[in-house]
Amino acid sequence: MVTTKRIVQKATEHWNNVAICNHLSRKIASLDLCGRYGRSHSTSPNEIQQIIRIFSSKCQLLSLYVQSPDDTIGLILQNMSHLQSLHVSIPTKEDSPTVMTWLQKQPTIFNSSNCVIVNNGYELYLWL
Repeated sequence: MVTTKRIVQKATEHWNNVAICNHLSRKIASLDLCGRYGRSHSTSPNEIQQIIRIFSSKCQLLSLYVQSPDDTIGLILQNMSHLQSLHVSIPTKEDSPTVMTWLQKQPTIFNSSNCVIVNNGYELYLWL
């Protein structure tokens, strides 16, 4: 499913409609929230928590724009056990090396032997 965060928020009544959230949780395995608006509509930490709550049970592919990649990536990797691919778009190119350094220092199950990380300027791709 490719959509904007705004559409998902409206469909779920700002993450509060339990029936719709449960339905989406069971149905969506790939979610691209980048949409056409791009970096100007980044995902907040609260929205990340809602996305994890709703989509962690089945989502395998996730793509989104974030302001704070360090906190976001760690939270997503720790809580989305079915995730196979994560694409994070970062607001500035300068954040990208910081994220790479941060990822290398994290005590996670993901490392260079079982995870591919590609840093492409404003984009960070993780294949788990």
